[in-house]
Amino acid sequence: ESALEDGNLRFDVFQSAESARKFLLVEVYDGAASAVAHKSTPHYEAWREEVANMMAQPRQARAYDVVFPPTKISWREDACGDACDTTW
Repeated sequence: ESALEDGNLRFDVFQSAESARKFLLVEVYDGAASAVAHKSTPHYEAWREEVANMMAQPRQARAYDVVFPPTKISWREDACGDACDTTW
């Protein structure tokens, strides 16, 4: 549901190549207000409760500035569809 929210530009889930039990979630929003709104949605609150006991350490949020691609529209495009190799 998060990927469909207004203001959500990307929602990526990465699994460690070294440990199938480690994941990294990367969410990109069009601004702080959208990120704050996301954290008040019912599906986010349910997810947070569901995964609380699965965390090896407390969740951490970090803010970054986009360097590339230079335009927000690029974040929504799927350049290669199913043809992309998802293991880098």
